Amino acid sequence: MKRRVTQVAVTAGALLLLAVASRVPYGPGAAGAAELRLSWRARSAQIEACRRRTAEELARLPVHMRQELVCERGVAPYRLVVTVDDDTLVDRTVAAAGARRDRPLYVFETIPLAPGTYRLRVVFTRQVAVAPERSGVEDGRSAPAHLELTRSVTLSSGRAVLVTYDENARRLDLVITH
Repeated sequence: MKRRVTQVAVTAGALLLLAVASRVPYGPGAAGAAELRLSWRARSAQIEACRRRTAEELARLPVHMRQELVCERGVAPYRLVVTVDDDTLVDRTVAAAGARRDRPLYVFETIPLAPGTYRLRVVFTRQVAVAPERSGVEDGRSAPAHLELTRSVTLSSGRAVLVTYDENARRLDLVITH
């Protein structure tokens, strides 16, 4: 009986706490703030690095696994640089995910900014030289080796500006959200 009373009391207390917490006002962020968002998915060119195994390496392997030439495949990484006015806010390498590093490249960045007018520059550059037959550019699958967007943008309070990659036009685009 005592156990049942304890369970009822704990449940009632949790429900009361939930009811009180649901009435607490929540704001989506700092009042008057604006955001620069970068969000896109892009396919990169295939890269392959091959090397010959040494005699010692081959000797350590079972007979059925003794391949002299070993190749690692993946996709080329890109460097993302975002400058607002003369300040570099993002400078990082975007590499593919997955166990084999062969997935598309994903960019997700949110940069809070005060409302105002800014000179925006977004540069997305492939970091590895790729043989033309592996670039995927001819058939439109891979992103170009260099993408750049330079614009003047006006951010108003509570608004966001989105930079995204248009796969059909093969360029970076700017979208002002409402």
